[in-house]
Order: sequence, then structure tokens, then C-alpha cells
Amino acid sequence: MKPLPTRCPFTGGPIVVTQFHSPEGDITVNGRFQVHAPLASLTPEQLVFVLTFIQCEGKFNRMQEELNLSYPTLRSRLKEIIQALGLKEPPVSAEDEPDMPDRMGILEQIHSGALSVEEALDTLRAR
Repeated sequence: MKPLPTRCPFTGGPIVVTQFHSPEGDITVNGRFQVHAPLASLTPEQLVFVLTFIQCEGKFNRMQEELNLSYPTLRSRLKEIIQALGLKEPPVSAEDEPDMPDRMGILEQIHSGALSVEEALDTLRAR
């Protein structure tokens, strides 16, 4: 079976479901049915992200490993999905994103050998 389309492939307009069929009972129901399936409007890539998000219990550190994406990329993709679903974005708190790129940079410096773990801890504590 194919997924239910959410937009007309020719005009891009909305689609109205007008018929359901039960092959087991050989019953067809006609009418105008409202289908509320917000996740159906996501791209396949966005749906994979959402399913991975759920599987990883919303923990970006696990998602980074699973999807091989950086923290900023994960945040960006999550924001895109929030917008695609028409949801209101939560306000950014002071402890959220502003210094995360700096932290990622410090981790990259540790990985490359440019900083020792102790130097990195000192840098983070100073902030």
C-alpha cells in the first residue's frame, strides 16, 4: 500500500478523501472524510528524523551517533519539522543553544588533539 497523499500531485492543492474500501468485507463507504494526519505532510527524511528522535527518547547525543549529524544540524532539522507541522516553536532559553557551537568546537579540538581534556574543562568552567 502507498501512503495517503496530502497534496494533489498536479495542482499542489488539498486532497479530499471520498471513499474507503474494506477488501475483507467487500464494503465501500463513500462520502467526504477529513483526514488529520500531521505526520503525513513530512518528507520521508523528516519522518526518519522524527522516528529516530522518538527511538532515542529525544536525546540529541544518541541521535548524533545514530544519524551521524552534528548538534547544530539536528537542531536545524528539528526546527524545520516544527515549522512543517505548523507548531509553535518554544522560546529559546539562555541555557539552550547560544553556547552550543562553542562547546562543539571545544569537543572537536579535544578530538583533534589541539586541547587536552583538562584544558577543555578549564575553558568550559570559565564561561
